[in-house]
Amino acid sequence: FPDPDSPTSPTLSPAPTNVVDNLLPIPSPTPPATPASTFPCNLTPQERAAKLREMALKITPAVTLDNVNSPQSKALRWLSFDDAMYLCPNDAEVNQRYIMSAFYFATGGGNWKECNAPTGSSQSEIDAANRKCTIVATKYPVKPVRSLGTDAWLTPTSVCSWGGLACHGDDKRKGTLDQIDIENNGLGGSLIDEIGSLENLRFFILEQGKIGGNIPETIGNLPLMIVDLDYNELDGPIPQSLYNVKTLQQLDLN
Repeated sequence: FPDPDSPTSPTLSPAPTNVVDNLLPIPSPTPPATPASTFPCNLTPQERAAKLREMALKITPAVTLDNVNSPQSKALRWLSFDDAMYLCPNDAEVNQRYIMSAFYFATGGGNWKECNAPTGSSQSEIDAANRKCTIVATKYPVKPVRSLGTDAWLTPTSVCSWGGLACHGDDKRKGTLDQIDIENNGLGGSLIDEIGSLENLRFFILEQGKIGGNIPETIGNLPLMIVDLDYNELDGPIPQSLYNVKTLQQLDLN
């Protein structure tokens, strides 16, 4: 080793200061934006569709939803991907919108005489469909005043605006369906059990059609005042549940 006292020996440099002390501070990384925050409802379309399915499963069996040809499956697809209203899964109307779109597909919607869904999504096509809808629910003398629909079905408005439907006007039940009233409009197919989940429905009137199958047992869950299904092609027994509807004033099945 070289002699430290020798003039030719290398001079030792002082130890360097801490390198970290000489660096600029590193900013904390910014968390990436949640992709869902850029979509309506703060949900991606896939997440929204999954939550709408969860909603439907509360009243419709999975085996029915998994059948792509079932009215309920068609309604869920329409609500998830084609409905221009694009309701969020927690919207107050989303449940009855699903039920009434399923009712439309179940009873031959698209082949009704009037009030069929628009052929496309443009405003001109919507306006044309609305002009072909003249069905209005019967104005029963009930209070408070209710909203009566006049628009074509599956249009981007509340179901309360669809022809033949009426919704409650009081604060407690406002916007919920009170009346389904479609007479002599070429309805066929069959009635769906999900009708029994329209918990404020009082008037169920579908006279002079070609509806077949059974009357759903679930309609006995409703506070019905009038059930008028005469001149259809229904069969099977009168639902036992109807005998327990204490609000019922008129039952017409001839």
